[in-house]
Amino acid sequence: MRRVVLSGLISVLACQIPVANAELTWSGFLTAAGAASNVKFLNTGAEPLYLGYVAKQISFDKDSVLGMQLVKEIDESFSATGQLVVAGKRDWDVHATRAFFKYSPTDNWHWKMGRVPVGYLIHSEDVFETNKYPWITLPESLYDMIPFHYLDGVSGGVKYNFLKRNLKLKATYGALSEHTTTPVTDVDLKYKLRQLINLVGTFGDDVLKIHGSFSVGRLTWGPNTTNELTNAFINNTLIGGGLLGLDYQNYLSVVNERIQYQSLGYSLQWKKLISYSELLRRKSGAAIIPNLNAWYVMFGVRHLDLIPYVSFARQRITDNRTRRFSGAVNTAALAPIPGGLGNTLDVVLQNVAEGMDGPAAGSQSAYTAGIQWNVIEKVAVKASVEHIHPDKNSSGLFNIAPHKSVNIYRIGVDTSFEA
Repeated sequence: MRRVVLSGLISVLACQIPVANAELTWSGFLTAAGAASNVKFLNTGAEPLYLGYVAKQISFDKDSVLGMQLVKEIDESFSATGQLVVAGKRDWDVHATRAFFKYSPTDNWHWKMGRVPVGYLIHSEDVFETNKYPWITLPESLYDMIPFHYLDGVSGGVKYNFLKRNLKLKATYGALSEHTTTPVTDVDLKYKLRQLINLVGTFGDDVLKIHGSFSVGRLTWGPNTTNELTNAFINNTLIGGGLLGLDYQNYLSVVNERIQYQSLGYSLQWKKLISYSELLRRKSGAAIIPNLNAWYVMFGVRHLDLIPYVSFARQRITDNRTRRFSGAVNTAALAPIPGGLGNTLDVVLQNVAEGMDGPAAGSQSAYTAGIQWNVIEKVAVKASVEHIHPDKNSSGLFNIAPHKSVNIYRIGVDTSFEA
C-alpha cells in the first residue's frame, strides 16, 4: 500500500498540473540521499547502527524525502495550506505535515488553525526541505530529539518593527497523535503529545536573526505490550521481592509525563559567510527519556556555486547519575562474580534506555565537514563526512556502543519546484 501511494504521489508531481487560477500556488521538494559508515562489527557479530539505520552498507532510503504543498489564497486575508510528505525515516508513510487555514487581518497579525508548524528550532518549519540549508540532514543531536515538528491546534503571531529590526512573536497550543518507530527494536509506538504550549520569538533582519523558544506539554507512548509486561514483571516480581529496592523508578513506560524544550540560537548571512548555532535543553518526567543539553555551531562560505562548511555538535545527558536503585543493589551489580555486570545497575539501565529510541539518545560529539554544489538553479549536490565520538559508557546515537569513533559518509541531491 505504501508503494502504491508513493507511486501515485510521484506521478502527480511529475505531471504538469495546469493552474488556471493564479491564486493557487503549487510547490514541491525532493531529496535523494544515501549514507554509510566505517563502523566495525562487535565481537558478538552485531553491527552498531547510527540512528538505527546507518551501517557499512550504503542506504539510499532513510535520508530521502518527497513532498508537495498547495496554498490557496481565498481572499486578501484568508488562505488554506496543505502539505504532504513521504520520508524514508518514516518508513515511506504519507504524513500530512501541514493542513491549516490562515487568517491575516493585517500585515502584522496572523492566525492559523489545523495542523500547524511549530518553531521549536530555527529550521523546524522546514525540517524536510533540505534545499533551504547546506546540510543533507540537520544536526541529529538537536533535531532528532524532537520526533515531530508540527501540532494539531491553533497559533497566533504578531510582527513589530523594533530598533529598525523585525520582532516576531508566536504562540501555539495543541496536541498530536502520530506513529513513530524505535530504531533499535523496530517497535511501532503511538506518540501522543497533549496540552503543548509553544512560545517563539525571533529578532533581527536578513543578515542576523536571533531565535528563542519555550515548549511544555504532556507525553504518552503506547500501546507497547512488551514494555508494559516488562514493567509488570519488575514491579510485581523483583521489586515485590525486595531485590531492586524501594527507590526503583519505572524505566519503560511514558504515560502523561511532562516534557519540556527550551532553545536559543542565531542564523547569520553576512556577505559570503553563513553561520548557524543553536542550543536545546530537554527536560522529561519519564526515566526512559533523559534530560539533555545539545548544541551545535556551523560556519560556511559562499564561493561561486559552492558552499563548503564545517560544524560541531555536542549532546550530553544531564541526569545519568541520578540514583534509581538502592546502594546495596548497585554494589551487588559491581561485584566480581559470575554474571556480574561490571557497572552499577543505574548505568546499565541508563545505557539500555539510551538505545531504545531516538529521543532517549546518549552523550556524543560530532565533527562534520561538507560541501554544497549548486549545479543549476534549484538543484544542488551535497556531500559530507561526519566523525562521531560517543562518550565513555555511552552509545551516543548508536543502537549499541561501537568499539571506537565512527565516520558517517553522506551524498545526496535535492531540488525544489513550483507551478
